[in-house]
Amino acid sequence: RAAPGDLLRRFLWHGSARRQANQQHHEQCVVGVGGGKGRRPLVRQDWVQGCSVGVAAEGYGQQVAAQGPLLVGREAVKECNPLSGSCDCLDLWANRTKQFSFCREVAHRQKPELEVVFFMVPDGGQSFDCPSVRCRGLPAANYSNNTRAHIQMVSYLKTTVRAKFPKKLNPDWNVNFLISLEPYSRFHGLESPKWHKENAVDVLGTHHKQGAKVSVPISYVELPGDWYRRTGPSFAERSNRTAFFTTNCRGSHSVSRSHALNRMSNVMALDWFSVWGKCKFPNTTKVEMGKGWPQCLASAGTSMSKEEIRYWEKECVMRNSRLTVIVENSNEYSYMSEKILQAWSQGVVPLYRGPHNIRDILPHPDAAILTIDYPTIEDAVRYAIRVREDEQLWLHHTRWKKLPFSNGFKQLLRTPWSICSVCEYFAQDASPTPPP
Repeated sequence: RAAPGDLLRRFLWHGSARRQANQQHHEQCVVGVGGGKGRRPLVRQDWVQGCSVGVAAEGYGQQVAAQGPLLVGREAVKECNPLSGSCDCLDLWANRTKQFSFCREVAHRQKPELEVVFFMVPDGGQSFDCPSVRCRGLPAANYSNNTRAHIQMVSYLKTTVRAKFPKKLNPDWNVNFLISLEPYSRFHGLESPKWHKENAVDVLGTHHKQGAKVSVPISYVELPGDWYRRTGPSFAERSNRTAFFTTNCRGSHSVSRSHALNRMSNVMALDWFSVWGKCKFPNTTKVEMGKGWPQCLASAGTSMSKEEIRYWEKECVMRNSRLTVIVENSNEYSYMSEKILQAWSQGVVPLYRGPHNIRDILPHPDAAILTIDYPTIEDAVRYAIRVREDEQLWLHHTRWKKLPFSNGFKQLLRTPWSICSVCEYFAQDASPTPPP
């Protein structure tokens, strides 16, 4: 599990990275259509006209004029009017369907802006470009009548949770938004409607509603869908050593996981990576990254934090393995940690024990070897060993990367661990500005 500080940084990074990419493409578009760097049209109609005229002057209209009536004469306007503000229409009109969508990249400048408070943003605030709204993150000192949401992460004290929100300055507009990615079976307070009321929680961002009055789905998803298409090294280039990663095998919430890992390690030798090293599993080798997987040891002097290094090293081991073992610390409905997502992004086949509805979330039925599909855990491990040693079986479990994603996985990709997941919830408002 990533440390809270690392999760917060990644939470902000996804909005920031999108904003930076869109800023670059926006500048390219503005310069390309002759508007000059720094042009910031204020009305949607203006930027559509500006891009339309500029593109036509560059000859794109002539290049595609022979494609049909869509682009020829005034009658074409009735079928597809670029001035309508439709990006699909404008991109087709400008023959930009195979290049980056300059329409969408400029469109973000026309999105309404929403103000939220989140304590991890810098003192001057930070802007995030989200699909439907521009999200302006401000530190707690800037909390005001205009603040749409005060975002907090749950604070964990052993097996209890707490949240502390300031007094609302504009009760009709301010919303207290709490985020928790941990299972309720570990922190039972989150299951109680009374707890949410006592802690003034209006909306809970999490994997499953439970006791919250209103919930917004937020998961450990951090990457766009295309990243899960990456195949990585071939079967021959990957090691047949199998690893698992866990930092917590103590406490009532981890007993079941420890029991499952013990049964697995009785059948298959495992490399075990852990920060604390206080757990004991039979038939396992506690591995130091530099000795067991030297190619995955972060370089000395790296600017990454300790938490970021652990993320990078774990993904590197997965990228160089054929098989990995993932056992969640809870079988709670819809709960899944970052590990299974990392496995899918790195092309390793996961032997997985998790929620009973995991089949509804898999990108494809063959994307994981599920312990619940076998009479016993030991039977699942024996099959996993076959997959690890048989190239054709391994390819069978990685072919999904070239096939359509399941609807459940597509839905999961729409619930990223990002500040935009919060702001998009409020984008449904007719006007994301505070009422008078």
